[in-house]
Amino acid sequence: MAMVVIVGDTPAAAVCAIYLKTANIETVLLRSKSGYEYTCTAVACVDDLDNFTSNTFKQVEYLGVPVMEETVASITKKDDHFLIKTGETEHVATVVVSETDLFGLSGTANYHVILGGEKKSEAILLAAEGCKTAFRIKESL
Repeated sequence: MAMVVIVGDTPAAAVCAIYLKTANIETVLLRSKSGYEYTCTAVACVDDLDNFTSNTFKQVEYLGVPVMEETVASITKKDDHFLIKTGETEHVATVVVSETDLFGLSGTANYHVILGGEKKSEAILLAAEGCKTAFRIKESL
């Protein structure tokens, strides 16, 4: 069982995974399409959106965080943990981080929505939200 499972495919999910890993918190990243649209215009030395996104995910892999390309079918809370079902497997976690509240669990203990609230459309702002979410999780554990 992983301590934290992150679901998403934007820089928000990647940066959250990076910061949790640097805090020595066991983390798995399920790279599942969230459908969250964003642009990359305000990051110096990055020529396009694809490079920024791919570079953040390369950093996640470099740090040794398991990254799995799986479409999440459901997330349910059971007692003190979550069951995350994909087409391939079932993951169990103490904490779940999702980019959006696709499964309607917002407000559930140990379930964090990175991109809830005000819509962000710039990649660097998404990355900042991932960082803030990781900080909140580190403080709560």
